[in-house]
Amino acid sequence: MSDLRVLTGERIRALRKARGLTQKQLAERANLDDAYLGSVERGERNISIDTLEKLIVAFEIQPSELFLPKEVNELKLVQKEAVDEYMAIIQTLSLEQLEALRKINKEISQIILV
Repeated sequence: MSDLRVLTGERIRALRKARGLTQKQLAERANLDDAYLGSVERGERNISIDTLEKLIVAFEIQPSELFLPKEVNELKLVQKEAVDEYMAIIQTLSLEQLEALRKINKEISQIILV
């Protein structure tokens, strides 16, 4: 087995687990067979660029993120989740509530950046 194949499989598994997805869920998103995905994660199968692209699209990441250090990707994932949560909240707010939230954000930013 090639080291790159094993490392790529481990990275795919780590990304999948970080997103709370089962192999079946990721396989469905990527239009792949879940048994095939399992063998990819174990480093047993070579994957094509096309398959790699399907996984990148399913993860909703940039291609470079597949090969970045784990710590960088975990930070990006947490940041993305925080933004998604924030967007879900603000979509339900009135104009007055949004203006109040913006003021709070400015105050927090001033405290954090000091």
